[in-house]
Amino acid sequence: MSHKIIVTVMGLYYLITGLWPVVHLASFEKFTGPKQNHWLVKTVSLMLISSSVLFLNPMMMQHEPSQDIILLAKLNAISLFF
Repeated sequence: MSHKIIVTVMGLYYLITGLWPVVHLASFEKFTGPKQNHWLVKTVSLMLISSSVLFLNPMMMQHEPSQDIILLAKLNAISLFF
């Protein structure tokens, strides 16, 4: 599978999961459980949205993702895994 497809799927996933708590925090908490620090949820959400823009850019511009974007995708995946 090409890096472009992987980064695009990751970008879409990050965009959806990042937008959800920003758009409707109540349904997000109903699904994931109550959160004590709403500011932290929104901060992480905005960081995911920011990353998703970079991940979706190669698809929108019709080119392969740069090594920097691939590295960011790998580091984000590792960071959110733990």
